[in-house]
Amino acid sequence: MEKTTMSVSVKTAEKPNYESEIIQIIKENVSPKAMLYQLENYHGSDIADVMEQLNEQERRKLFRIYPADMLAEAFSHLEEERAGEYLNEIPLKKVTAILEELETDAAVEILRTIGKEKRKLIIDALEEDIKKRNSTDRFF
Repeated sequence: MEKTTMSVSVKTAEKPNYESEIIQIIKENVSPKAMLYQLENYHGSDIADVMEQLNEQERRKLFRIYPADMLAEAFSHLEEERAGEYLNEIPLKKVTAILEELETDAAVEILRTIGKEKRKLIIDALEEDIKKRNSTDRFF
């Protein structure tokens, strides 16, 4: 009796290197609109993974172009200390918008990592935003 053996070759798909793609997009000299268009389909965790590989100037470019809700998604995947460091690179108005998008517990944990003076500025700005919203809500 003859025995037949079959050889099966299994190809494993290589995982795309999203980090290098994102870094390349950020480093390209394209318009903010084009950059946002190229980045908007990446997951927040991919953006978070890339942040520490960027220099401050490149992160500031990302922070300026990326909307607060998308940054909040990325910040939710960062360690609190790292997120607190990055908030120092972002204008106060956008910081408050990002924190408002985060889960309350996550926002509190990030705020705990920030210096007392900066934290007070952020909390005051958040309270001011809440007051403005509440005063306009009364008219609707």
